[in-house]
Amino acid sequence: MLFFEVMMNRKHQITRIYMGLKIIIRHLLSKKKYRNAFKFLFILLFILLLYNSYIFTVEHFFFHLNYITVLENNPHVDPNNKICVLPSLDPWDERVKQYFFKVPPVTCQQIQPYLTHVTQDGILQWNRSEPNLDELTAQLECDYQEILKDPNSDDKIKLSEVKKFTGNTPLTNAFVKIICTKDGNHFYHNIHAWLPPKIIENVTKSSRTSIQIFILDAVSQPNFIRQLPSTYNVLTQEMSSIILTGVVKLGCNTFPNIGALLTGNYVYDPKLPNHDESFDSWPFLWKNFSDVGYVTIFGEDVPEYNTFNYLDTGFKKQPTDIYMRPFWLSMLDDRRSSEHCFGNSLQTRIMIDYLKTCTESLRGYPFFMMTNLMQMSHDEMNLLQNLDVDLTEYLRWFRQTSTNTILIVMSDHGINFGPFRSTQLGRVESAFPFFAISLPESLSKSYPHLERNLRANRRRMSTFYDVHDTLMDVSMLRYDKPRHPWSEYGFSLFYQLPVDRTCQSTGIPSEYCPCEIEIPLGSNSSKDIELAAQALVSDVNRKLSVEPRCPPLSLLEIKSAIKVLPNGSTAKAKGFVNIYRIVVNVLPSRAFLEAKMQNDAWVKVFVVVGSVTRVDKFGNSTRCVADKNLRNFCYCNN
Repeated sequence: MLFFEVMMNRKHQITRIYMGLKIIIRHLLSKKKYRNAFKFLFILLFILLLYNSYIFTVEHFFFHLNYITVLENNPHVDPNNKICVLPSLDPWDERVKQYFFKVPPVTCQQIQPYLTHVTQDGILQWNRSEPNLDELTAQLECDYQEILKDPNSDDKIKLSEVKKFTGNTPLTNAFVKIICTKDGNHFYHNIHAWLPPKIIENVTKSSRTSIQIFILDAVSQPNFIRQLPSTYNVLTQEMSSIILTGVVKLGCNTFPNIGALLTGNYVYDPKLPNHDESFDSWPFLWKNFSDVGYVTIFGEDVPEYNTFNYLDTGFKKQPTDIYMRPFWLSMLDDRRSSEHCFGNSLQTRIMIDYLKTCTESLRGYPFFMMTNLMQMSHDEMNLLQNLDVDLTEYLRWFRQTSTNTILIVMSDHGINFGPFRSTQLGRVESAFPFFAISLPESLSKSYPHLERNLRANRRRMSTFYDVHDTLMDVSMLRYDKPRHPWSEYGFSLFYQLPVDRTCQSTGIPSEYCPCEIEIPLGSNSSKDIELAAQALVSDVNRKLSVEPRCPPLSLLEIKSAIKVLPNGSTAKAKGFVNIYRIVVNVLPSRAFLEAKMQNDAWVKVFVVVGSVTRVDKFGNSTRCVADKNLRNFCYCNN
């Protein structure tokens, strides 16, 4: 009924305008010299009125059909919210239960004795706690090499000359590998890490607050609670960490999210320096901290998927004082143990132990440390359970040991593929990475408003641009000054975020915007959905057409369809677009592809909004192409 009332009002308005103009023009036309000109103007004006009325009618009919009618058929939906209402995510939602289960613990084969270690002052020596050490070492021939970054490639390592090891050997560089043979056969192999004194030669001890960012790849806020209950309890109960439940991802994978945190920029913005050869010239946060006297450390534990190396160029120059990629590349090349292990130890435990080493060695020195653990969470959401004990122990150690460090425990996004991700709930969860921040007591006491404002922001929409600006405030000691905008979209979390933020004002791409109304539909409930699905497949095929090794895809089935509506603050007939979120299954790859599709009153053909996402695992079937834009969709001919 609303549509017809609007149209009747419109008709009366046009009639009144017409009658008024008719009186004026009749008076003017009584004067002969104006008669022809006014006839022409009258005809032109009448045509314009008709055209305007036609535009109005078409757009309002389209709006009524695709918005008003949908709301009338879904009375439970409230379209009148003037601000973004973030979804309330329950970790124990009934829909999750079939995907959440306990997994067997990951155990490492004890393939060798613990023969060597490196002391805090950089001495490679025998491990005297090993039983029968002297008898054993008398039978061994051991060599060691220090591990360095290759100056010409971020995908290779450079090794120092081979030297004999007999015990108590001083080292120069942070990473070293040692290999021992017995009777000519491989017997022992290990890689050690420490923090060389040369790292702090030009750094002055100070009371400046350090930064430690501990990233767990692909962990949503609800999945952190499900998989790491003890860790979560330590953060919230023992450390009084502030959990920000409104952090929204900015991209599908690690690169756009961590890139935004580190640079304050959308990573595909052409204003950023070209990275065809390397990321060396990008404006990373660690450069700001280095400039003000911080030691900088960056490490990720799965070289193949490192943030700036996956199908990308990485760094030519070492980006931070301690750069762990050569360490993990060496480990990848030399691994002989079971999955997720090196030697006798979990690789995640090796990373955590090194964090302790660095923290202890840098006591009194300000540092910026960022590490990203992918090993237990990138590919499978339940494997993360294996980290709960180690993370609990580490956080308790951190609480006792670190006195002046901001600790951020976070993720970049939720799980990106697999059965759960292809559900509506899995998609929503994937947009909300876990984020917790703990301020040191010294900072909270000096500037109590910082923690007060962080707590006020707990449930407000925020992004990694905001995290970037917060850390910039730390680097520039802006704790009690008017807010400074360090990036286009960022808003420091040390200040209260506006409650009326929108996806547009925060820089969140449309395909990840959590502010819209979503109404699940049947997968074949309308012709529009079929047209949208076909348009999605056609869009991907246009991209694949440039690569002869990638055959075109065809639609197998529509797995799900969701009607997407703007909230009441943005819904208008003029310029209204009709949007569906579609998940399709395609041949020959049987891939599941997801995208937002839209059309409007004038362009009936559906187009992709933002980007198409693949939500299933694809293994090696796409390895014939290296292009980031094609890798997710290609099903290689061979």
